Amino acid sequence: MMQDSANIYYAFNWSGQNDFGYPDFWKTVELTGGPGWYEKLTTKYEQYWLLFYGITLFISILILVFLFNHRFSCIPHP
Repeated sequence: MMQDSANIYYAFNWSGQNDFGYPDFWKTVELTGGPGWYEKLTTKYEQYWLLFYGITLFISILILVFLFNHRFSCIPHP
């Protein structure tokens, strides 16, 4: 029953026109707001991000080395 019914779609834009590709009917759009806090932070300190990532990677590797050395040093040797 549902397969026999036809779906009817009416293609209209906000102006009621049905020709979306014709430039005479295009609406002008204005963006509001501004960049978010993350975008402002990254543009302000963009030269320090690589240093920050490098220090974070170095500290992570140090922690992993410490944990592995501590884990293996606690195992009694025969």
